[in-house]
Amino acid sequence: MEVASDVLIEAGPMNRPVPSAEAIRFVEDIRRAIEASLPVAPRKVSLMPYRYGGRELLGFDWSDGADNTFAVTFHIAEGQSLPAGEQIGAASVEVGVTDTTDALHLARLIAQAINGNTSVDL
Repeated sequence: MEVASDVLIEAGPMNRPVPSAEAIRFVEDIRRAIEASLPVAPRKVSLMPYRYGGRELLGFDWSDGADNTFAVTFHIAEGQSLPAGEQIGAASVEVGVTDTTDALHLARLIAQAINGNTSVDL
């Protein structure tokens, strides 16, 4: 899905991010996909920044107690690309974001949506 603005999430120093409508829709779509792929709770998450082929990426990988996994890979400094629900795979999704701030805030919002609370501090 094409994103209307250059910034997915307005973020300032007061720790009150304001997600765009596109970001909110994506978080809900990815929450549903992760919960469907990882039926056994508790779910664990791993956050791993890395460089590959001259590009920066952020791995945001989920697993459950039954050896199921779901990988979210944020491609940093690319055109924004938030896949719609029907474009999200059963075990992984690739997401394009313009900067690390958007990637980290999306990861945080996804973790909060899956955990059902707002106590996740990434």
